[in-house]
Amino acid sequence: MFLELSRSTKSLEGQYKALGNIGDILLHQEKYEQASDMYRQQTDLSIKLAQIPLQGKAYNSLGNCYLSMKNFPKALSYYTQVRTSHTTY
Repeated sequence: MFLELSRSTKSLEGQYKALGNIGDILLHQEKYEQASDMYRQQTDLSIKLAQIPLQGKAYNSLGNCYLSMKNFPKALSYYTQVRTSHTTY
């Protein structure tokens, strides 16, 4: 509901937060593919917002999701992006 409201009001910050929360719930439910989709959308929004700290948080969430799936190379690639995004800030 919050995601729909954020979209209707064009609040990118609200959408970012809602997508992360939904992703976290899906991750906890072990619905990894759906969670990764939410986190990817969150990453796209953080790029639109030009918020490097938010990008890092979204990449970290993607890394955690792939770590839960035991896809270690992909998890590492997202964790590396976290490090890169914070060093360019």
